[in-house]
Amino acid sequence: GFTAEAEAQAEEDSAPTRTVYVPPALEARQHLTPEDVKQVVLANQPAITACLRQHAADTSAEKSGRFVMRWSVQPGGETTNVAMDTQALRATPLAGCIEGVVRGWKFPVHSVRMQEPIRFPFVF
Repeated sequence: GFTAEAEAQAEEDSAPTRTVYVPPALEARQHLTPEDVKQVVLANQPAITACLRQHAADTSAEKSGRFVMRWSVQPGGETTNVAMDTQALRATPLAGCIEGVVRGWKFPVHSVRMQEPIRFPFVF
């Protein structure tokens, strides 16, 4: 037979156990902010600088030391429609290098797609 102590232990073992509520993951942010864009650009600045060094001869076409890139960001954070926006540098090896870098960028996930593409100036 069972002892009183064993029966008490059996009742405790069958008692409901406490659980911890884990809330669902927070939803994606609604919009991509200018600060989000700036953080991704700054984090990837070394790759842009590498393109500029690699194609230093091409940059002589643009004496201002400045160029503008254009791209869109999908809600999942991927870049699309990446292009050199500065006319003097379009279709150059430098533009191709920088466009390739920007295509690989990943932005924070957000729920509302941006209506306009991002136009970002770079100074070198």
